[in-house]
Amino acid sequence: MPERRLEEELGQWSDPAPFGILVPDVQIEGMNFGFAPKAAGNMVAITGFAENNFEGAVYIFETEDQGLTWSQAQRIAASAGTHGSAYGVALDIHEDLLFVGRNEFNFGLPGPGRVYVFRRDGGLWEEVSILHAEEGQTQVGAFFG
Repeated sequence: MPERRLEEELGQWSDPAPFGILVPDVQIEGMNFGFAPKAAGNMVAITGFAENNFEGAVYIFETEDQGLTWSQAQRIAASAGTHGSAYGVALDIHEDLLFVGRNEFNFGLPGPGRVYVFRRDGGLWEEVSILHAEEGQTQVGAFFG
């Protein structure tokens, strides 16, 4: 159970963070959940880039009551994920676009990497493109993605 700090107010203890704690539906030890959260409107995207031996995943949570309660709406994994790819090591959101970075580790150094682009359609995020540097433009350790 995560530790919560309680504050005393007029003789009664209360939780200073009434918005709670976001937890994915499936928790995996060492997944690094919470590494790169990005919020937009009534949703937040949170990575677990070390999940499944660094294959990684992104979790989408939504709220309908200004953040009082949250529910997991979607789990997004790489369409071509592999162990060590660190999918979700970087995130960004712009309106209805979600960008998910992937580093493809090679002997402990980030490889050429990719950026997965998703568009929100009807409440779900769907992959629309994968960006990558041109052949020869990146090298091991370049941090693209």
